[in-house]
Amino acid sequence: MDYTHSPIGEEVEAIGGSYIIDTEDCLTYEGKQVLYLIGGTGFMRSCCSPTLGLRYISVPGFVKNWQHKKNADGHPVSDIEPIKDDTMRKTIRKTLSDLYNITNIEFW
Repeated sequence: MDYTHSPIGEEVEAIGGSYIIDTEDCLTYEGKQVLYLIGGTGFMRSCCSPTLGLRYISVPGFVKNWQHKKNADGHPVSDIEPIKDDTMRKTIRKTLSDLYNITNIEFW
């Protein structure tokens, strides 16, 4: 799967609000590099009421080929293998949660 790297620290507007990725890093797990992103939402709009933002970690997966090309907008693209194994996900989730004290962790 292709993963397009987003600029760090730039606010991205979406239908329900906005978000910012402030960290992009890799974690070594069983000799492989796991790409993860740390970000936060801005002021979120919903059908019921607006809410304050939240911190999250997003895990695209294992890096197969780091920034091997660029997309049409000039952003780097990496080849990523999504992590499907539940045991691996559980271990990676605990490691990231312990490192950053963030419990909202999603895998692609």
